Parts: sequence; structure tokens; C-alpha cells
Amino acid sequence: MQAFVYFSDHATMPDRRRSPNFMGFGSVRIPMTIYFSDEYIKHNPAIYEGLLANKDKYWTNDLAYELMCSVFNVESNHFDETNSLASPKYKYTKETLLTDSGKASLSLDTSDN
Repeated sequence: MQAFVYFSDHATMPDRRRSPNFMGFGSVRIPMTIYFSDEYIKHNPAIYEGLLANKDKYWTNDLAYELMCSVFNVESNHFDETNSLASPKYKYTKETLLTDSGKASLSLDTSDN
């Protein structure tokens, strides 16, 4: 295996029933992990370095397409490098990202985690 990307499609809050409705930012925080083999890193250093540089930046799974295109070297006329967390050109911040179908800015989340 050269590369592995995992993230859930939703979050779960242990003290609440799952709901399709936005129930606060805890309900949209999802885990994500990315694994690269040493061989992958050797052949794709820019992708690896891009992810390292952006590891503390905010991201939503709405941007998964660009991340997956980057990681798996998929070429597409729909790919926008500025949407890829693996790119040094990644453009999003907590202030510019939205959740809850575009109705809630991540900047409204005042928690530290």
C-alpha cells in the first residue's frame, strides 16, 4: 500500500442521538488520517510536504475531491489546486470555510479543539 486516506462522513456526539440536522460544531468534527509509505513519500515529496505544511489548517470534507486528486495523482479539468489540503496553494482558513450546507462559518466555533 502506497497511500491511505480515511475520514468519516459524519461525526457522532456520544451524549446525543444522531440527527441529519446541524446540532453544533461537535456534530461536524470528523477524524481524518492519511498514511504514506516511504516509497510514496520518495516519489511524491511535494504532496507529503504540502500536507505537513497544512496539517494545522482547517478543512471540510466538501474539499475531499481535490485532496484525493492530489494524493492519488488524478488529473482532471475539475481539479482546483487551491482547494487541496496537499497543496502549498491551499487557500482556506477558519474564517472562509462553511459547514451546515453553507450556513455556518467555522469562525463561529469558539471551542479550542
